[in-house]
Amino acid sequence: MMDNSELSAKYEIIRLLGEGANGKTWLASKRDTGDKVAIKQLRFSKLDNLKSYELFERETEVLKSVDVLGVPKYYECLMTNDGEVCLIQQYIEFPSLLSYIDEMGVLDEKCVLSLMMMLTDILIALHTQYSPPIVHRDIKPSNILCHLNAHTGLFDKVYLIDFGAVANPQKKSSGSTVAGTFGYMSPEQLLGDVTTQSDFYALGATAIHCLCGIAPYKLPTDTFTIRLAPVFEEKAPTTSPEMRKLIEILVAPDAADRPKNARILREYLRNVKDGRMPQDNTGGSICDDYLRSLSETHGDVNSLIVKSVDMARWLVTHALVRAIREVNGHSCFEYTFETLNATWAGFCPVSDETMKKKHYHERTLPFEISVSYDPANPRYNRINI
Repeated sequence: MMDNSELSAKYEIIRLLGEGANGKTWLASKRDTGDKVAIKQLRFSKLDNLKSYELFERETEVLKSVDVLGVPKYYECLMTNDGEVCLIQQYIEFPSLLSYIDEMGVLDEKCVLSLMMMLTDILIALHTQYSPPIVHRDIKPSNILCHLNAHTGLFDKVYLIDFGAVANPQKKSSGSTVAGTFGYMSPEQLLGDVTTQSDFYALGATAIHCLCGIAPYKLPTDTFTIRLAPVFEEKAPTTSPEMRKLIEILVAPDAADRPKNARILREYLRNVKDGRMPQDNTGGSICDDYLRSLSETHGDVNSLIVKSVDMARWLVTHALVRAIREVNGHSCFEYTFETLNATWAGFCPVSDETMKKKHYHERTLPFEISVSYDPANPRYNRINI
């Protein structure tokens, strides 16, 4: 394979990992460092149409720009002497989620929840750190590499692979090619459109496969709605009501009924982990107490510098409060914290009592504080005034 090329000069082939209709994937090592890599080889002589090359080229371009924990690192793309194109990236020595399902039949709910939380962390990065957002569009068990901790029974390392189907949600789908895997594709994706919520649907379908041991394309449906109740009753009757509700939300036919963004999804997952319904925003918020203290002791100013133990200094302007949403009858604010390099949004419930206060939504933050801030879950913040 690939003799007398720049590729063979840089990499030593170890063994064949897999072979498809259009090419092969090899395990190799860097000759200078010994680091293991995966080489994805596209064979032009085997291409039956241009779509395979377009997907390969798309994956290469995306991986060049992505630096996210949980996505294999891109190294380079090289052309061999015989005209074949090779994508070289980090080798992840973990089995696929599909292999765990095949071996174990079904996975424990806590195990699946740990997987969903780590995948959501990857989606938060892909959807928010890049403009336009990177929508994977083909999340499924065979595209997830993971490590199951034998001691805890939970997944502790997860990688999302195969970015050939990624899409730009800002580009509408007129004449575009439908990409993805049937059963994991959302209804809008089947119709040629895509949103960031399309990845949430695939995550929900993947969770069903894990919990019930059935590939989602085999599930009973009414038009675009998966009939979840009989499936869970037969295949996973011990699944908690909270997890069932979460999956119902994720595989909702209408994208608008799924979480607005990945950070809100992270909040839903935390609620389920704590034994609450996904959209359960009861229990109060530190924001209520904080705003009450502001109204009692301070006047308004235009900006606030927030010091965080985990992040750089934040400049929070009078545009801190970006939107008001209604979730299960509870009024909520979405907070946006901006730095020179990035914007982080958090989801924070606010009580009806606080909402009734005059000019509440116009209030700005007036002074310096220190804060331990989790942008995915402001309810767990600790603010020291």
